[in-house]
Amino acid sequence: GACAHAYNVTVLARHVPREVFAQFWRARKQLDEQKIAAELKRGVQLRIEQAAKALMQLSEAERRLRAVRSHICERILTLACPRCGAAFAELLDGDMGFTGCCALKCARPGCAAGFCAYCLED
Repeated sequence: GACAHAYNVTVLARHVPREVFAQFWRARKQLDEQKIAAELKRGVQLRIEQAAKALMQLSEAERRLRAVRSHICERILTLACPRCGAAFAELLDGDMGFTGCCALKCARPGCAAGFCAYCLED
């Protein structure tokens, strides 16, 4: 729980120099971010454990079916850079896609492959 002797932030701000309060506020924000990150990490770990448990309860045929479905969705239906495999937006003539020409440049840092979005030739 929270400490019963916690400082009132408004009172603290009135009684310390501006630089000191700025340091305090940065430290407080950093602690809050660390708490949020830890909560998110616990949530992700719990979901991973639940998914693993559910997967173990499936039959071998069901697990194989899921693997094939995943392969189809991720490798066949998802348009991706022919060089690095990074997915790209398939919306044509939209904000996320491309306009007019099908020549694309991979947005993944370090790849920058130039390829045709129509035929995927590099």
